[in-house]
This record gives sequence, structure tokens and C-alpha cells, in this order.
Amino acid sequence: SIEATGNQVVLADGSAKIAYEMPESAKSVRIDVLTSSGGLVKTLSGDTSFGVHQMAWDGTDTSGAAVKPGTYQIKVSADSGYATTTVIPVSRTSGVVTGIETVGTDTMLNIGALQVKLSDVLAIRN
Repeated sequence: SIEATGNQVVLADGSAKIAYEMPESAKSVRIDVLTSSGGLVKTLSGDTSFGVHQMAWDGTDTSGAAVKPGTYQIKVSADSGYATTTVIPVSRTSGVVTGIETVGTDTMLNIGALQVKLSDVLAIRN
């Protein structure tokens, strides 16, 4: 299982793991789950404290209906609570590596249909 910088999650078996890092605390954190074409699927609230956070998305849209398995984009944004301060969270992609291949000069790890550059990997877990 790896964790890497990235803005995509894989929905499988009715769940997807969302991870992000807060460089400092914020007043609020908003996580938009989007289709590959950028359409809004669901908005979630996240942990506002400093550090790395993980949460599960249950695979439902804003009306509570289950959406199709596949790859979705996430957009994480934070409100510092101050007009002069900007907090920019870093979204992370995670999952079980199902393959490895070379694309051009990049070594890519496959997480199902999702590809992650080896150089973007932040953690490897058993």
C-alpha cells in the first residue's frame, strides 16, 4: 500500500480513502469529490488541524445515491479564517499497488487504473 502526492482516489467496494496534509491549522476544510470531467459528486468536511489526515468516502453523491466504482478527483481547500492568510492543503493518493511499468522516462506504479509516479511516493505501508 502506498501514499503519494496526487488528487485522485479509487472508489472500489463502496469506499475510497481520502488523504491530505494540512501545513497549518485552518478554520474549515472542504473536500470536493469530482468526476473525471470535473462535475461535483459530493462535498465533505475535513479535519482542520495541522498534519496528515485520512478519511473514507462512502461512494455516495450529494443525494445519498451510490455512484459507480472508478477513479475520482478530489479538490481539498481550506479557509484560514483570516483574509490575509492562505492555507493550501496537499492532497494525497493512496492504494494497493497492482503493477509497475515504465512510461517514457518515468517509473509508474499502478493502483488499479490509476497511475502514480514513483517519485511522488511519500510512504509505503504493509
